[in-house]
Amino acid sequence: MNILSRSRLGYLIFLLSLVLADVIGVNYILKAFSQHTPFYQFVIVVSLLFLQIFFSPIQTGFSDFYCRKKTLVIALICSLISIMLVYSFNRIASAPSYIPVLVVGIKGCLGNVIPLCWATIADIQERKPRFSFGLATGGYAVGYLVLVASNRFLSQEQIHFTIIFLFVLLTLICILFVEDTRDKLHVKERKKDSFVFLFISDNKLILEDLCVRYLRSILVSFLLWEISLYAILLFYIDFFTNQFSLLPVGMMIGYLSGIGLLKFCQGVSDLRMIRIGYYFSIISLLPIFIVFPFVKHIESYLLVVCYFFHSMGNAFLCPTLFTIISKTSPAHAWGRKYGLVESSDSVAFLVAFVMLLACQAVGLGIGTIVSISFLSITLSLLPYREFCKVLPKNLH
Repeated sequence: MNILSRSRLGYLIFLLSLVLADVIGVNYILKAFSQHTPFYQFVIVVSLLFLQIFFSPIQTGFSDFYCRKKTLVIALICSLISIMLVYSFNRIASAPSYIPVLVVGIKGCLGNVIPLCWATIADIQERKPRFSFGLATGGYAVGYLVLVASNRFLSQEQIHFTIIFLFVLLTLICILFVEDTRDKLHVKERKKDSFVFLFISDNKLILEDLCVRYLRSILVSFLLWEISLYAILLFYIDFFTNQFSLLPVGMMIGYLSGIGLLKFCQGVSDLRMIRIGYYFSIISLLPIFIVFPFVKHIESYLLVVCYFFHSMGNAFLCPTLFTIISKTSPAHAWGRKYGLVESSDSVAFLVAFVMLLACQAVGLGIGTIVSISFLSITLSLLPYREFCKVLPKNLH
């Protein structure tokens, strides 16, 4: 894969922009239904997540067989269509009632941009891609910070047209400048295989991947890492309003700071980097439990500082995981695995979302949420230890 032909920096900026755009786009879709009943909003969120969980590995796995570039263009166009449908549904009084179903279906089934970004980075076959993965995952953090700024300073109309412009621009860049050299080498081979054959083969390989012990173990660990983050993020960020607090901003800055430190850790092995990430993620939350018995309310600044370092630890964990996965398959054959990673992320979001609703229903506060966050990252040590035991030595 030759991204933007010659400029490595340009390719990293492009992929980061894709992640950022997808984060903003999904938030825009969720927020667009804020005027409806809580149950309606719940159905929209859960339906979108379920479709992403199921179709993310299928779409990215299909790109392994067919074409990374064309699949990415399809994902961008489908995301753009979903956003335009949402806008028309909210602005046109006579808009058909089935539009939300189309939005969720198109975005959930064919708009999985982020796992295609991870697969694209792996296609580069850099010797040490960890920092590149870190920069790309930084799109999540930048996306949240952009959401904070846009909700404060832009109108909904301005936000809509900015998102449309961003997706159109990225789609054009992908069409004009992204070149998948492997696809050129295997055009004749690809034409022999029918869509049905590729679809069946893709699903068989996904099931085979889920049977691999070390991959299954690290996916469970990753799921628990993300629950630890989403539990606290969803408590402080309401996707259906303009309310954003200081803590999510501190977490995003902490994540970006961790990515910056990754640049100076190129010589550190992957397993040691994950161990360092665990130290940051677990130890950073201990001061909260030390202070909590002596005060009625956890001080907000203490939470910000603790979760700043907790997010920094996550910045060491996730890019390192992506790097290990890039070593587990031959070139251009890891798309479905990154799709499974994205499915795990969607499962984590769904679990955290449901747990948050349950806590709010019974009147549990921030102390319970922090406990869930700490318990989740601590429990992830169990599948991670299993992962270390069964990981082939050539992947260490």
